[in-house]
Amino acid sequence: MFPRNVAICVFIAFAIGVKRQMDFLGSKCSVNCSKFFGTLVAAVSMALLSSSQVTASELDEVVELLERQVFEGVVEAGERTQVSNSINGTLVSVNFINGQRVEKGEVLFELAKQTFELDVELADNEVRRREVELEIARESAKRTSSLAGTGAATMLRKQETKQALALAEVALREAKAKLKKAQVILSATKIEAQASGWIVAPKHDLGAYLKTQTRRPLAEILDLNTVLVSYLQPYDTLIELQSVSPVSMPELLKKLNVYVILPNGTVFEESGEITSTDNELDEHGNLRVWAKLKNPQIILIPGLKVQVKARLKN
Repeated sequence: MFPRNVAICVFIAFAIGVKRQMDFLGSKCSVNCSKFFGTLVAAVSMALLSSSQVTASELDEVVELLERQVFEGVVEAGERTQVSNSINGTLVSVNFINGQRVEKGEVLFELAKQTFELDVELADNEVRRREVELEIARESAKRTSSLAGTGAATMLRKQETKQALALAEVALREAKAKLKKAQVILSATKIEAQASGWIVAPKHDLGAYLKTQTRRPLAEILDLNTVLVSYLQPYDTLIELQSVSPVSMPELLKKLNVYVILPNGTVFEESGEITSTDNELDEHGNLRVWAKLKNPQIILIPGLKVQVKARLKN
C-alpha cells in the first residue's frame, strides 16, 4: 500500500506542474485540451485511490476469514527430560508415583549397590597401601641422600631411591583416581531427576537388570508450566493473508496470537505465540503448527483435546 500512495502523490504533483505550465501558455492551449487533461487527472487519481481501498478491504476479508476458523488441537508437554541409568545394575527401588511432581536432584530410582560398595572399599584400601609405600620411599630417599662419598655404588643407590620415590608418588595418584572412579560409580546407583516437573510412570519393574546399552529411558519428566498446542492450519488461508501483507510468511506467523478453547467451551486465560511449524503440508493442504502457552495453573495437560483460534496481533 505504501508504494501505491507514493505513486498517487507523485502523479498529483506532476499534474499540478503540468497544469501550471498550461496556464502559463495561455492561448496556446485550447479550452477543450485543458478540460480533457483535468478529466484525465481526476480519473487516474480516483483509480489509484480506489485500488488502495480495495487492498484494505481484501485484508479485512482475509482477517475475518482467519478469525472465523476454528481448528482442532492437542496439548503437548513444553519440554521432556529423560531419566536414564549411566551404569548397569539391578533396580531395587522406585521412589515416586505416576504423575507426581519431582524436583531437580531428587532420587527417583536406586540400583543394587553392594558390589559397588565393595569396589569403593577395595579402592580405599589401595590408596592407604600406596600412601604407606610412598612414606617408605621418602624415608629411604632421605637416608640415601645423606650418604657420604661419590663412588659409583653410592650414586647408583641414590638414583634408585629417587626413582622409587617417583614411582610411589605415581602409584598413589593412580590409586586415588581409582577410588574416585569407584565412588562416582557407587553414586550412580542413585538416579536423580535432572529437571523439575511432573514424572510419568516408570518403564521398568523392580528386579529388572538395567543395561546402558539398551538406551531405553527409565521415565520422563514433563515441564507443564509452559506447554505446546499442536494444530493443523489450512495453508491457503495463510497464503491469502500473506498476499495482502508486507511481511514474509515466517514474520507473518510471528504476528499471530493463538487462543485455546477448553472442552467446556471456555477460552483459556493465556494466549500463545507460534514457535514452529512442520516442513511440509499434509495430504489435505494443512500445515502443522505448534504454539507455546504459559500454563501457571497446570490446566492444560498433554493429550488434552482443545480447539484453537488464531488472530493477528493488534
